[in-house]
Amino acid sequence: MRFVPDNDDAPEFLAEVQALTDGLLQAFAPPAIVVIKIDNYFGKKWLHFSGKALGAVGVWKKRLNVPPFVPNRVVSQSAFTGRTYDEAISTNPIHIHTESTNALRRYVADVAHGSAIVWYSGQSKKSGHGSMMAHFPTADGYWPLYVHWVNRGSWRVVESFEITYEGRKFTAARLLPELLAGQSSQV
Repeated sequence: MRFVPDNDDAPEFLAEVQALTDGLLQAFAPPAIVVIKIDNYFGKKWLHFSGKALGAVGVWKKRLNVPPFVPNRVVSQSAFTGRTYDEAISTNPIHIHTESTNALRRYVADVAHGSAIVWYSGQSKKSGHGSMMAHFPTADGYWPLYVHWVNRGSWRVVESFEITYEGRKFTAARLLPELLAGQSSQV
C-alpha cells in the first residue's frame, strides 16, 4: 500500500504519512486498511468528534464513532489487504449521508469490521499544513491518533494526540517504546 501524491499533495508530507502508517501496520497487523483522503486540512477536534445533537451541540464520545465528515469532503477511499497490504479490495463507503442522530450511532468497530482506517488531508502543497488521523484495531476496541504537520522549510510535527513525537520518532503507550522509532522520514 502506497500513498501516491495527487497534484495538490506535497510529496514530502505524504512520505511522513506513509512512514507513520507503515510503522502502525507493522505494530498492529490489522487484516485490512482503509485509506481516506479528505479535501483539506482537518484539526484535532475530529479525533473523538461524534457529531451534533439537536443539530447544533457538538458531541464527543469515548467509544469511537466514524468521524462525521460529509461525503463531499472525501476525495478518495481505497482499501487494501494481504500480508503487505498490496491487494486492493472493494469496501462500502465509510462516509455516507445520514441524519445526525444516526451518525451518533455509527461506531468505527461496526463499520470497519477490524480494519484500520487512516484519514489524511489534501491540499498540503498549497496550504503548507497536513493532518493524519487513524483508528487502529486493538484487543479492547480501536485506538485513535492524530498528527498535524507544518511545512517550515521541511515537514515538522507541530501537534499530536494519543501518540508522542520526540527526538524524531513516534512512540505510544500502547506500543513498545521504540517500535515506531525511525518511522518518520525526518530521521
